[in-house]
Amino acid sequence: NYEKIYNKIKNFLDPSTTLSLNDFKSKAENIINRLSQDKKLSNITKGVGVPFFMPKRRHKDIGEELSENYLTALNNSFKDENPDFDFINHCSDSLNNSIEINNDSRHDKFIEKLESESVVGYYFPAMLEYSFAAAIENLKSLPENFYLAGGFDTCSAFVGSPNLLLNKKTYPPLLWMTSLKTNQENIGYHIESYGYNLTFNKRPHLGNVAEYWAHSLIIL
Repeated sequence: NYEKIYNKIKNFLDPSTTLSLNDFKSKAENIINRLSQDKKLSNITKGVGVPFFMPKRRHKDIGEELSENYLTALNNSFKDENPDFDFINHCSDSLNNSIEINNDSRHDKFIEKLESESVVGYYFPAMLEYSFAAAIENLKSLPENFYLAGGFDTCSAFVGSPNLLLNKKTYPPLLWMTSLKTNQENIGYHIESYGYNLTFNKRPHLGNVAEYWAHSLIIL
């Protein structure tokens, strides 16, 4: 539902956007069409994926912008969609000056795009059970318009589709913000569903694979 997703992101994350609904839909559908026409990539369109758009960057510090803009927008969008449930930020410490970009995640190139323009993309939680090292290694075999998900893009996808992880029959995987690293070794951030609530938290990954997590791809 492009209109619902567009209105969610516009209302809660980017109220001054100059991107129209038609442009958002057209650019998002172009991504799907290009993927569908490539035999090596078309299977990704058969899985879960949601379109999103993002405003130009407002702060130089990733942690500050994530905390002040994106997590706030996600909280408001989730509560608007689910008034009886909560979005919970378990990270009590300040995020300011504590987040960097993982090497070879291509997220630095993604951030560069945000310096000059708003971005339309598709978010695919497509790599279940990968370790961090394996997710980054796998990216090397994918086209240059594929990026490992970070904080801004993950939050924007959830602002537009706040119930992406809602599953009333079983537990969905937590979704890593794989492109981000903290100032502590092997500690990363993630979005996770807990019951019908949604949470933002950090935990160690220690190079492991695990059946309860997934890494996500951003495609522009």
